[in-house]
Amino acid sequence: MRKGLGIMSVPVQQGVDQAPKIWTPLFICITAGIFIIGVISPCVLSGTPLYFQRVGESTFFAGMMLTVYEAALVTSRIVSGFLVERFSRKLILLCGAVSLVIGALLTIIAPTTATHILTRVFLGAGFSASHTAAASAASDVLPKERLGEGIGYSTLGGAFGLAIGPMMALFLTSFDYAESLMVGILILGILMLVVGLLLQYEKRPQILHPTAGYRLAWEVRQQGLSVSSSLGLPAPAPVKRQVFEKAALRGGVPMFFFSVGVMVFFAYTAIYGREAGYSNPSLFFVVAALSAVSIRLFVSKLFNSNRALVLFALASLVAAIALVGIYMIESALVFYLLGIGYGVGFGIAVPLLNSVSIKASPPQHFGTANSTYFLLMDLGFAIGAFVWGVTVSAGGYLPVFFGGAAFMMLALMASMILIPRARNKD
Repeated sequence: MRKGLGIMSVPVQQGVDQAPKIWTPLFICITAGIFIIGVISPCVLSGTPLYFQRVGESTFFAGMMLTVYEAALVTSRIVSGFLVERFSRKLILLCGAVSLVIGALLTIIAPTTATHILTRVFLGAGFSASHTAAASAASDVLPKERLGEGIGYSTLGGAFGLAIGPMMALFLTSFDYAESLMVGILILGILMLVVGLLLQYEKRPQILHPTAGYRLAWEVRQQGLSVSSSLGLPAPAPVKRQVFEKAALRGGVPMFFFSVGVMVFFAYTAIYGREAGYSNPSLFFVVAALSAVSIRLFVSKLFNSNRALVLFALASLVAAIALVGIYMIESALVFYLLGIGYGVGFGIAVPLLNSVSIKASPPQHFGTANSTYFLLMDLGFAIGAFVWGVTVSAGGYLPVFFGGAAFMMLALMASMILIPRARNKD
């Protein structure tokens, strides 16, 4: 075992018959960061309509603020994959965390229309940078033999956060202090700074498992330099940097359509529950969070198999049924129980399609592959924020919930075209 990095050290030797470990202190730290950042975005998405309803603004105005947030997020995502490859995961994560802190402080100090816009620009950019860096770090440190399973566990933290975020938004907006939502986001941003400061593996790749993607890429570079020096040849050309990984489309395209539909859960389920008179809409998200964790623990090992299409079909169908049921069945108990559909659907879809994208990409492009995958996911959220914001103002909730279910079916059709090709790579 290598020593000298405290809790960030990990074993690099495994027994002959022992499977490589996933839950090292380093991986736990990264997964905690993914959970924290996973809470922030749905907290903003669900909290924005609730906040602006409270201060007397229209649902259309809230929808436009969500569009600003998602536009900033998508724009940042385009370059964040390139930046984490060009510089370092740690640096980009820290820059993202600082952006989150600045964005929250702007509205806390001076809540005006201008600062609301700037806040959502900083939050969108900060979330994108932090999330891309953390997801790439998770891919870096996992042994190749358990990459799909490990990505599933790391994104479980994100999926759990995505279920907790709306519940946290409901809780924070219930306080008398109007800016309590941003106080909560400020605290989460500070926690992300702590996570970023703990990441040290890029300075000492040899502490990672021998088949971890980052260590393999580092060893290739080291061997290339040694051979070139001994032969008197120039150093090998650096890996080509890019902002887009085409192989990641295998999981990214279905996620694009899926995320347009999921935006309905994020932005309008909480406010719909309140307007319907349900006493505690946050229970929907409690059920969703428990369901996301439970289903992920049950199917985690299947992420290394060739059953991706079957799993995603399950995720799409149960999420679509939940969206339709929320509107069609006027019962508080049923409303809460339909959180199972949201939790199961999102708990499977996000890590599954992320695993498909990563496993189709070369290790030296893991950062770009993560960025491409989440760029398409964020683009779906951005389009959903705009479309559903306009739709709810013009036609109410019926076309919103049914439209969201229709996009789940589009995601399923896209997966039937793309995922079998990725399955043959397993």
